[in-house]
Amino acid sequence: MNKETKDYIINNLDSDLSKLALSKKKPANLDFEFALAQISARQRIKEKLVRFYTNFDLILPANLSLEQCSSEKSAEYKANLYKYNSSLDLTGGMGIDSIAFAEKAQSHTYVEINNELVRIFEHNAAALNIQNIRIECSPAEEFLDNSNEIYDLIFIDPARRDEKGNKTYFLSHTYPNIVELYKKIEDRCGILMIKASPMLDISQACKELPEINKVIVLSINNECKELILIVDRHADSSIEYLAVDIRKDCIEELKFNKCEINIKYSNPKKYLYEPNSSIMKIGKWELFPQENLYKISKNSHLFSSEILVHGFSGRSFEIIAEEKYDKKALLKYLPAGKANISTRNFPVSVAEIRKKTGIKDGGDIYLFFTKLEDNSNVVLVCRKL
Repeated sequence: MNKETKDYIINNLDSDLSKLALSKKKPANLDFEFALAQISARQRIKEKLVRFYTNFDLILPANLSLEQCSSEKSAEYKANLYKYNSSLDLTGGMGIDSIAFAEKAQSHTYVEINNELVRIFEHNAAALNIQNIRIECSPAEEFLDNSNEIYDLIFIDPARRDEKGNKTYFLSHTYPNIVELYKKIEDRCGILMIKASPMLDISQACKELPEINKVIVLSINNECKELILIVDRHADSSIEYLAVDIRKDCIEELKFNKCEINIKYSNPKKYLYEPNSSIMKIGKWELFPQENLYKISKNSHLFSSEILVHGFSGRSFEIIAEEKYDKKALLKYLPAGKANISTRNFPVSVAEIRKKTGIKDGGDIYLFFTKLEDNSNVVLVCRKL
């Protein structure tokens, strides 16, 4: 990347790409196609990869690698889960996770099958002055076959698309195949960490790989981003579940109980609680800490209490009223005709509700369309706390 190209990227970082593509005036020695690709990539990762957005010595790869890579926040979270001296990333990709692991380990090994990604990572590691990384261009299976090294921690983020580009949702359908690869990994590390699709069925994953003893659902600002599956050879065999939400100013973590509890059911009381997306994904309600909380119904996954529960991992509301699904009954609470609508275990979609009632999106009132334990429909009119 010569000076003219780098300056062009810096000066046009927030420009309209379609207009840039049609511009006739271009500096001499400008690598125009490369510059456009870098500007486009940086515009897409502004929030996800802050260090890459602001450091113009770094190079960003193609679209798919940007889409699949970890955010810097999630990579840092994973790298801080354990203490380790040596780490290995078997599917290095763009290298966001490898950078985070290398900054915590004494030595880190980056392995990637794609030669172009390897070249980009070599450039970026040098630009960041990270000197404790060994870089190998190799399939994960071949690297393990040709090496006898043992690592404290091995990380793998397999490709989750098949040969036709369709997304896959099973560990055995990834590339490399995690279930088959485990036979090569199990005696090579103390901790195996797998980054999986947030769409992966947790129960199915634990059936495919029974050695999993820790499951972390990782969200950023209440949007589920990653499913982290861990095999810790130093931990007991029972599975620990952890719901994590990385916020702007804090990290919310909730550990699920290892012992089953008796779920208490009740019609809505004074306050309503909606668990965050990580808790919803885990879905182990029989293990979910529920002191002073009552579940509204078995399949609605909303909780209620008479006394306000502080520090709940999710959204909290005060219930103003309970109403039937009736346009006239609901509009009396909405002088501006606006409300935030959510459905939980309800037979009608949000779009259909808005069409039937004419309620627009927005305002200070929240309407939860759900079912009670007796299977009757109800609309909870709420104000967010």
